[in-house]
Amino acid sequence: MNETTVPSSTSSTSSPPSPPSPASPPTSASAPKRSVWQRLRGAVRARPLIHLLFWSWHAIWVLAVVFGLAPQLLPALLVDTLEGEVPWGITLSALGLTFLPVLTLLGGWRLRHDHWKLLRLFYGVGGVAFTLLFFRLFFVRQATPGVQLLLGTLAAGAAFYTAELFGGLARVGRGAAVVRMVGYSALLIIGVYIGITMGLYTIPVAVAAVPEVLRGIGHVLTEGLWWRMLAYSPFLLVFGVFGLYSFTLLLGLPVAVAILYTRGWWRGLAAWSAERPRAWGLVITAATVSLWLLAFGWLTAQPQTEAFARLRTRPATLAQQADHLAHADSIREGLLNAHLSPYRYWGSRGDNVHLARLYRRAFGASDDVMGPQHAFNALAAPLLYEGGSLWADRAEAAIRYEQFFDQPLQAGEREAVLAAVSATYDRDRAEAGLLDVGQRKVLLRRQEVSMQAEGDVARFTLHEVYDNETRDQQEIFYYFSLPEHAAVTGLWLGDDGDPQRFGPVVAPRGAAQQVYRQQRERRVDPALIEQVGPRQYRLRAFPIPARARSRSADPGPVHLWLEWTVLGGPEGWPAPRLAEARNVFWDDRTVRTIDGASSGHEGWLPERFEGRAAPEAHTLELAGVRVRAVPADPDAAA
Repeated sequence: MNETTVPSSTSSTSSPPSPPSPASPPTSASAPKRSVWQRLRGAVRARPLIHLLFWSWHAIWVLAVVFGLAPQLLPALLVDTLEGEVPWGITLSALGLTFLPVLTLLGGWRLRHDHWKLLRLFYGVGGVAFTLLFFRLFFVRQATPGVQLLLGTLAAGAAFYTAELFGGLARVGRGAAVVRMVGYSALLIIGVYIGITMGLYTIPVAVAAVPEVLRGIGHVLTEGLWWRMLAYSPFLLVFGVFGLYSFTLLLGLPVAVAILYTRGWWRGLAAWSAERPRAWGLVITAATVSLWLLAFGWLTAQPQTEAFARLRTRPATLAQQADHLAHADSIREGLLNAHLSPYRYWGSRGDNVHLARLYRRAFGASDDVMGPQHAFNALAAPLLYEGGSLWADRAEAAIRYEQFFDQPLQAGEREAVLAAVSATYDRDRAEAGLLDVGQRKVLLRRQEVSMQAEGDVARFTLHEVYDNETRDQQEIFYYFSLPEHAAVTGLWLGDDGDPQRFGPVVAPRGAAQQVYRQQRERRVDPALIEQVGPRQYRLRAFPIPARARSRSADPGPVHLWLEWTVLGGPEGWPAPRLAEARNVFWDDRTVRTIDGASSGHEGWLPERFEGRAAPEAHTLELAGVRVRAVPADPDAAA
């Protein structure tokens, strides 16, 4: 039997207490204190709201993937990636956006009975992962080391949060506990970083844009515009709703992630403190944050400032010249970073005042509000170019590079430039950049060289097969020189493997050009080779048919044959030497053979073809005149 003693100032006798009323609320002295988060959870009927937000947004997301991302972007992106034209990082981001809603839906079904965990899954996992993949696919082209640090931190944090959400806080050993505490410290970094960085934009957007969005929605509903959208294109309405949902997600994301991830760190610290000294948990957190900040500062440093500072002052002494040469690698890296800045950064610090103007418009300030802008620039340093003008520095970098390295930047750094230009999901933008940089319009798919030697004279036939990489008809040019004792003897162009369909015709240069222009206007396959100087030739071929949108409708390759004869010598037969090629390129996909054997030579043709030929005397008749040609060394004549 339970007894209760009630003190009394008037009597020392005790009486049985009256039972407490079931409706009596706990007194303030006995009620436990509740946190702000607990009060918020108690004040809002959150269960139906969270379920509505989670399942409806995922339904719209799946529709957007099924009818938009998957059929419109993913197939072409996969093909281009397998062909080496698009980096895997971009394609993996698209695949992640495609399959992420499936994974979060499966997780949501498992957590459907705990709506607060469902909210953590929605914002802490789905929201962070969606933001990471979306920005990597559409807003980050060539990722710099600083950007890679941010993306890697977000990915690791989202993965750790997912494991903690579904796995809980099991008892682990000392080493695993330290690793887990590092993971919780990463959550603290992400929560603070996203909360501040995105929050700086969320505040003015919420003040300025939300009323406009609400007015726009009201206009669509009251004017019946949604019926017209539905009749014109049902998918337009679907994507509109998806965009609106995404807008609300992004507005709430900074606050939600800041709360969820910092609370996650606090849970981890509490679990650590239950078994070990709290001070050591704080030390691990401080060490993790410090190392991350050091890595952030080191990886976001940009080399172009030092490179420009060196080259803007002409060296006056041999010692200064030697110092420049000793730092050639860092100068090259800095100039290349400046030249590729449009493909690596969102903008420059000097020009980036967008947030300041957004605050001015949102709050009606008379001047740009620079405080939030400076804070954002510091946090978004990996995404901003360190300089005054991005495009002005790009042009100056090309000039300085050619002055210092004695060659054009696009020639000396061709592979790096092409890699930066290709780093995008948008093939039209990539093709435009590639055409500007490397004239990569027509791929030399196959090159076959055959030789027929008779004594010291050999007849060579060059057979090339071209594929147009663009969606426009193209014309290719070769500028080359022939060896001293060589002559062109044939030229053919066709759409199949028969070199005899169209025979060559010899004509004076002006007449030949006129015929070529006429055939171009008629869209008939013409090829023209002109002698433009002593031993100098220009070869032109048109049209190389445009690539079709569908692989099944591709017009097929174009074949070209060029034939020449040349005198050989003890070192073999010299080959034509290329001076310039326009609109045509070759890469690892090009298959090269010489007399049926695979060849790995670089450039257009090898410097010479292997073989030995003893010089011989030759006799021929020209216009009734017999001409005898003998080697310069009479003893070598056969």
